[in-house]
Amino acid sequence: MLQRPNGPTNWQFLSISFDPEFDKPGVLTRYAYSYRGQNTDRWLFAAAPTNVMASFVSQLDFRFANEGGSFLHNLRTVVLDPQRRIYRQFDGNKWKASELSEALAEAAMVKGK
Repeated sequence: MLQRPNGPTNWQFLSISFDPEFDKPGVLTRYAYSYRGQNTDRWLFAAAPTNVMASFVSQLDFRFANEGGSFLHNLRTVVLDPQRRIYRQFDGNKWKASELSEALAEAAMVKGK
């Protein structure tokens, strides 16, 4: 893994499921393992209750719908600053790792108001 000199070390990547009825802890554990293997450092998986999802989907322009047992959805990758405010949002999956890395480094430097 490429590391930046003086880069932030206190970051986490959180994947949030919007299907809490199906994505119970055991399901998420298997899903996580398929993506990150046994390296649990910095990448967490969780399911959000419907009321929690409703509280932030409009802020992120995140859309999802259950159609015939499958979910249709867009994709958002969101970088928060140390005060948990949205610093930058990446839409879809066309962003580069270097762009995410830069956003993480910048967000880590944001001071509280």
